[in-house]
Amino acid sequence: EQDLARNTKLSDSVKDLPHPSWRNIAQSLKPGEAAVEIVKFPVYNGRRWSGDELYVALVLTPGDSSPELIVLGDGIQIDEVLERLGRSLATRTPVTALLHDDVLLTKGYRQLWGPLREALRGAHTVYLSPDGLLQVVPIYLLPTYEGKLLLDVENIRYLTSTADLLLQQTPNGRSSAVLIGAPDFDLSRSDQ
Repeated sequence: EQDLARNTKLSDSVKDLPHPSWRNIAQSLKPGEAAVEIVKFPVYNGRRWSGDELYVALVLTPGDSSPELIVLGDGIQIDEVLERLGRSLATRTPVTALLHDDVLLTKGYRQLWGPLREALRGAHTVYLSPDGLLQVVPIYLLPTYEGKLLLDVENIRYLTSTADLLLQQTPNGRSSAVLIGAPDFDLSRSDQ
């Protein structure tokens, strides 16, 4: 493993990564790009956990010094819409049926993507790091008011974290790959 890491210079590129701050992420964005981190969390009312959950989005565009916080809404209601979309996908519902599903349009698109549109400031590429059921159910299959799916209107690229945008800036300088297949873990010391 150490040889592999040395040969791929992985350890050097990881050491050279900038600290993943909001400022660094915003600086990594090109004009026309936006980073969106959607977070689902339990609500604490100052005295106790209320049992409610909330979805919020943190939106960054180039040059922003801090993210814009957008409250998307009640986690239980949003999850119900996402479960509906998930069931539609599991039963292979035709796309035309998704486009005419009023619940997905009014409660899905309006509540999840509608509030983000203004904050995205016309971005043509949106880097999205989802949370909750959004990690499983693709938001880009929500119908829009234009009568299309969100994927036909927006260029959405999924990330594990918006900090992943910093990884794209650090090429390791190699144009080759190391492939390992069918390793023999039972080799004797002398055969190694």
